Parts: sequence; structure tokens; C-alpha cells
Amino acid sequence: SLKAGGPPVSTVSNGSALVQCGHNVEIVTTDKYGEQIDFDARIDPGLKIRTFACWPPEKLAISPGLTRHLMKTIPNVDVVIIHGLYLYHTLAAATIARHFGKPYVLQPHGSLDPFLWRHHRLRKMLVEGLFQDRVTRGASAFWFTADDEQKLASSFIHGAHSFVAPHVLNLRTFLSNRDRTPFDTAFENATILFYGRVNFKKGLDILIEAFGILQQRG
Repeated sequence: SLKAGGPPVSTVSNGSALVQCGHNVEIVTTDKYGEQIDFDARIDPGLKIRTFACWPPEKLAISPGLTRHLMKTIPNVDVVIIHGLYLYHTLAAATIARHFGKPYVLQPHGSLDPFLWRHHRLRKMLVEGLFQDRVTRGASAFWFTADDEQKLASSFIHGAHSFVAPHVLNLRTFLSNRDRTPFDTAFENATILFYGRVNFKKGLDILIEAFGILQQRG
């Protein structure tokens, strides 16, 4: 769902790139936020996406259907990539992967940044005690998308191995608009819409710096 922000888009882009590298990839998710994004026009045709209904409350996204599918699927894969922490799918995928002796990689999507780690700390401590610490310690690796994210999260991953790899960005969607207005014409009277929370985590300073660089380059 678009309500989930960037992770659904990046997960599909990364999955499509892995398919193009010759791997068999399946994305397994839930209908946690209801309406689903139509990815048909934007994904590699070899990428499979399976969506399963989940029970309320929405925050936990408990899904028996997803669990049953993972029980059938995980024994036949080489590696499991788990996106996000503190949720039911994290527990289900990690538990089943351990049961069948399959390695799993955790992709926290920024949730281990100290600023976000402290958010709802009491609730997260409860989840950590119930299962998240066990899931974290059992991970083969943590996947971070930037060096800064890796450094900031280092004290929260209990010594697990980690690596940095940026998200794949499919430029086709953006390049399809190039011919509508010449770039230099558009920038003569440029208006930028920043759509997001005014918060240092959203990189507004990077947007300002990038705009200055584009102007200097003409």
C-alpha cells in the first residue's frame, strides 16, 4: 500500500533487479494497509508477488495465510530477506527459516536509527523481550542502505554481521517524462514540492543542496 511509504517500492525494485541477475524471487506480504499498489506495469515479469489477508489489530498484521505459505516456501529457498522489525511477519519468517536451517537477512528500513529506536520505546521493549531480540541474534546479516545507517545501528544488532548495499532505483518511470518539458526550460521557473514531514530524517537539507548543484550545472 502507498500508506506504507518507501519499503514496498524499494522491495519491488530490488526484487526485479535480482530477477534480472538470474535469481528466482518471490515477495510475500500482507494487505496490512488495505488498498494495494498496482505494480504490474513497473515490475520484472519474472518477479512473483503473493499477498495474504491479515487479522486486526492492523499494527501486528498477524496472517495465518502468510504463515502457511512460508512453511511451504522457505524449505525450497536459499536465503530469506525479511523487511522490517517488530512485526508478526518478522517473527514468522525468522522462526520458520531457523526451523528449516535457512539463513535470513534483516532489512530494518531505518528503524534502528537511535532517533527511531527510541520512538515508542516501551512498546518496542515488550516486543524485543517477546521475540525481536531472538530474531536479531539469529540473523545471518543485517542489510543497511547507507554507511551512516550501519554506524548508527551498530549497538542495536547484538554483534550480527552487516553490510551496506543501496536500494536499486528503476529510472524508467522517471525517464518517461523527460520529453514533456525540456529540462532547462523547466528549471527557468522551477517549483519544488517537498512532500513529507519537516524532520531532519527526511533529508530536506539534501534537497536544497541538490537544487543548488543543478542550478550551478545549468
